[in-house]
Amino acid sequence: TRYPGDPDEQVATIEGVKVDMTKSYTTLIDYLPNDPGVNGNVWGGTPVWIIIDFEDGSEERIHHTFNVRQSDWDSDHWNHIDPWEVDMMGLLIGHTFEVSSHITDPGSDDLTVIFTYGSQTITKEYLNSPPSPDPYPSPEVNPRDIMDITQITYQGAGTLTISVEDDDGAGASQSMDL
Repeated sequence: TRYPGDPDEQVATIEGVKVDMTKSYTTLIDYLPNDPGVNGNVWGGTPVWIIIDFEDGSEERIHHTFNVRQSDWDSDHWNHIDPWEVDMMGLLIGHTFEVSSHITDPGSDDLTVIFTYGSQTITKEYLNSPPSPDPYPSPEVNPRDIMDITQITYQGAGTLTISVEDDDGAGASQSMDL
């Protein structure tokens, strides 16, 4: 909520926000008060900024000015000030987010994980006994249990598909809308 007065005295900070990229987020900022009797003759530009600081040190800023004035033709009438609604997802475009995956295989297969989203394709190989792939069939049974974290650049609404293929030709995939 933005009130009349110095914007530096009305700073609100929310820290440590983790965003679930399968959801969408908006911010709604209201200008108050709606009653001029509370504040008298307030008019002029009333600025508001939304600033997002990312973990990599970059930031996104967006600005809006509420044009606040008491009506010239009726001193009892306060001009309607619409709330400012911002699609926050648009501000995330071009910034990275983490995708955490839990990958298992009951055998000792070498695994290839493919992340596909927008124009991005990221391929990772998890070899059972590096540095080279195992022969087919794998010579030992060593179940795989992998926790993967992959950085993806957000490109806007779309589908992220994670595919896993083993060296025996078996595979699985999962998709989610972002």
